[in-house]
Amino acid sequence: MTRPWLLPLVGPVARLVTNAYYRVTIAGPEPSAVDPLLLVANHPNMLFDPALVATASPRPVRFLAKAPLFRIPIVGSLLRWAGCLPVYRPKDDPSLTAQNQATFAAVTEALRQGATVAIFPEGTSHDEPALVPLKTGAARLALGATARGVRLAVVPVGLVMADRDRARSEALVVLGPPIEWDDLRGASADTPAAVRELTERITSALASVTINLDEWADEPLVTTAEAIYAAARELPADPADRVRRLWRAAQWLRALRKTGDPRYPPLAAAVGAHGRRLAQLGLTPADLNEPTDFESAIRWTGRRLPLI
Repeated sequence: MTRPWLLPLVGPVARLVTNAYYRVTIAGPEPSAVDPLLLVANHPNMLFDPALVATASPRPVRFLAKAPLFRIPIVGSLLRWAGCLPVYRPKDDPSLTAQNQATFAAVTEALRQGATVAIFPEGTSHDEPALVPLKTGAARLALGATARGVRLAVVPVGLVMADRDRARSEALVVLGPPIEWDDLRGASADTPAAVRELTERITSALASVTINLDEWADEPLVTTAEAIYAAARELPADPADRVRRLWRAAQWLRALRKTGDPRYPPLAAAVGAHGRRLAQLGLTPADLNEPTDFESAIRWTGRRLPLI
């Protein structure tokens, strides 16, 4: 097996690259720096997602990556030197899927030694506005490792990007609390009910640290509604809390649309128009809470004179 001599450099290089391209904010409870970890993350941006996960991890991360990448000259060598392990997907080559047993054994051994391993259980990168149905690989890895005496924590990692293709845009990495699955630890990775149940819990945990819209057209409405709510209550600017509020706003929007509430269309139109007007003026809902008396106006103008 190739020695992963590049593994200690993955985190520092990832932080350098991601912070150069995005404005990265990491939020949520820091994962254990001692226990073996299985990080499960959504996959909205193929190129940067592993780097963002590595940036947020307190320890070097070994990634599971699709097997065809390992056959690319130079790329394959770099992946092996960085400690990555191949996953053989049926859609790539059904005849090779039996080799996943060796990969699962290597992952279990790495976890036994206290490693941090990351997997993207959606199975592919995508630009959908919500999570796509998760594959069962993460659940089977966790159950299989536990059956072999490895007690690990499964931690959801939400990657939320304002505009994934625009340089210097905002990228949030939201770490959730470890998933509760003690009641499943005695089950085998070959037990369909346990695999299904743990996959559902991973799905719920990942949904709680991402936004999950019905369609991208809802994004301006949801972000404006959240900003109005936060400004009206003068809530602190905590990124993890903001993602949770955005998630709730998306859920409320979905519920209103589903029930056909007659108040929804005019309310959505009003919030959308409000957001567009603020954007045209370069303002946010929080700006509307600023004092407007004469003395405050003079101070505001004075602070901006040097810019003019």
